[in-house]
Amino acid sequence: MKKIHLYFGLLCLSLSCILSCTKFLDEKSDKALSLPKSLTDLQALLDAYGTMNEVYSYAGEEASDDYFLSTKNWQGIANQDTRNNYIWNDAAKLNASWSLPYKVVFVCNTVLEEIELLDRKNRGQDYQRIKGGALFFRAFALYEVASLFAPVYSAVNAEKLGIPVRLATAVEENTSRATVKQTYDQIIADLKTAAELLPITTAYKNRPTKRAAFSLLARIYLAMSDYAGALDASNKALSYGDDLLDYNTVDVDAGAPFDLSNQEIIWLAGSYAVSPLLTPSRYGVDTALYVSYAANDLRKRAFFTKKSDNYYSFKGTYESRKQGYLFRGLAVDELYLIKAECDIRMGNRVAGLNSLAILLRNRYEPGTYQIDLGLSQDKALHLVLSERRKELLFRGIRWTDLKRLNLVESSAKTLVRKLDQEYHLASNDPRYVFLIPEMVISIAGFPQNPR
Repeated sequence: MKKIHLYFGLLCLSLSCILSCTKFLDEKSDKALSLPKSLTDLQALLDAYGTMNEVYSYAGEEASDDYFLSTKNWQGIANQDTRNNYIWNDAAKLNASWSLPYKVVFVCNTVLEEIELLDRKNRGQDYQRIKGGALFFRAFALYEVASLFAPVYSAVNAEKLGIPVRLATAVEENTSRATVKQTYDQIIADLKTAAELLPITTAYKNRPTKRAAFSLLARIYLAMSDYAGALDASNKALSYGDDLLDYNTVDVDAGAPFDLSNQEIIWLAGSYAVSPLLTPSRYGVDTALYVSYAANDLRKRAFFTKKSDNYYSFKGTYESRKQGYLFRGLAVDELYLIKAECDIRMGNRVAGLNSLAILLRNRYEPGTYQIDLGLSQDKALHLVLSERRKELLFRGIRWTDLKRLNLVESSAKTLVRKLDQEYHLASNDPRYVFLIPEMVISIAGFPQNPR
């Protein structure tokens, strides 16, 4: 296998940009690259929001089922890769979806290596916060790649090929694809250590905390169908803060109802750009999804705005500074939904429904939401999955939800695109795992995902 992989080449260029932006590029006559030499320098690398927090893919959301395009609007998109991704055509190239998260991984590995070279006497709270932060960011970035380019975790898929798990910056480190199990084992190990090191609170929502680490653990355990693990992690996360935003206190008719003071935001992250497919003027929210919101459900007004074609676009992003960008971070509402689903799946139906009721009473007009605690197990699960989709749309979560729900026949779904012809994606289709960029395959030399 070649020693110098495309991964490393891309990240060398990326790191040069990062170091330059954070003034770690030596301006002396020899132009030598100066590595960070202090905890302050290392924290500055992790605080580079545009590099660390705002680089995550919208590819899964492009391929999911919460929206649609007319043939005219689809044909009007200049980017062929984007058009192909909408119809699940393998010709779509997802270079940024691969390279940008691995840039994060490279920065994290740099921080983790350099922090161990600093004075061992200086290993107090700052050391713990920075090391914990690097482990958290690495876990988040690796999970983002795995959710797109690896099979969903299951007993059947555990020994299939996952993604390269880079744990060092050395050029000499061979890059091969770990198994799905090895991939997730490393992600979880990083997060468990991060949860021990990170602080309980932070003044900046771009920095992770203990609650963020447990929240991400809950998300990942749910994606793995490890309901006991997800329930435990969600409970731990909620123990550090469980405040929900009462939508009755929000101007739900505003063009951007939410801002960064929203107490539900645990950790802030976003997509790297607005997808041409998800430009509000171009797409329409799935009509069946829109009509599933009750008239007294405030999300119907807070999340959607009517367009001139009488369809609706989404305005309810928690990434309020940039309409059209996806909120990719962690929030309290997701935790309640994870807790509710896991309790129901584990036989604690009433507990799960009560968790769901706590969330929805903050979403409906005052006194109008009532939960039916007498629902059967199947109906309770159907309800929580429906509310999960309605609450977390356009957060980059739906694609993974489709993949894990497709493992069970009763919740499997065939997706359909209606353009000049119909395009279908069956629940067991290998295209749920995106192709790794061909440049990576050709230089790194590891196997492509099957077709």
